[in-house]
Amino acid sequence: MRERSDMRRLFKLMDVSDDLDSTTLFKMLDVREQGTLTCEDLSEGLLRLRGSRRRIHLLMLQRDILQRHRREAKRVAELEENLRERTRAELSAVEDAVVAKLATLQQSILASRDVQGASTVVTERCSEKLVHDTPPMVVGKVVEVGAALAKQPDGMEETTLNLLKGEAETTKVCGGFLQGDLPQKPGCSAECDAMAPQAAKSDPLRAQPWMQEAGGRLEALIQELDSLHSWAEDLVVPVPPSPA
Repeated sequence: MRERSDMRRLFKLMDVSDDLDSTTLFKMLDVREQGTLTCEDLSEGLLRLRGSRRRIHLLMLQRDILQRHRREAKRVAELEENLRERTRAELSAVEDAVVAKLATLQQSILASRDVQGASTVVTERCSEKLVHDTPPMVVGKVVEVGAALAKQPDGMEETTLNLLKGEAETTKVCGGFLQGDLPQKPGCSAECDAMAPQAAKSDPLRAQPWMQEAGGRLEALIQELDSLHSWAEDLVVPVPPSPA
């Protein structure tokens, strides 16, 4: 640059210092540190170096301050970009964790609603069956039996089986009574027991109303026992075997 005659005349006209070597002069002109000079960079640099013969040290100090400022600004920009990228990555990870947690909670809520709905359906069906399909007298007896079995869960199966056994014996006795075969009772002789069917055979007109009334009562008792039988079977719940 100094070898050109036109540039030497320009430097002399603008009172540019001759103490600057080519490298220092180029750095003074290339303020943005791009390694190249445009016409705009050259004109601005010559204006800054005008009158540098008398204040060369001041211009060099200004150049150093300006370069340091540019380096610090570049470093701050890089730090901001790194911080922005890291914050974006952390925010994305937090969003993914929140979405996963939300999906888990939704599945738990749906599962609990399914269980609650199934329990409600079972309760409603049991209530409907208890209210609409069962006589009040049988309901009261079944409730009493259920309460007793709930207090003694270990004896549930044994109590229910005893109830079924009693029903079978009662049905057998009622059937024999309707056929005229009375069972033996303590304190009554065999002769007295034998007289009852003979009296009925000797006077059929007299025995018929009594037999019809007794038969109706026994049939009602058998129906009641059948109802208790069906409810007793529902009460028998198989107990799973305990783990060894």
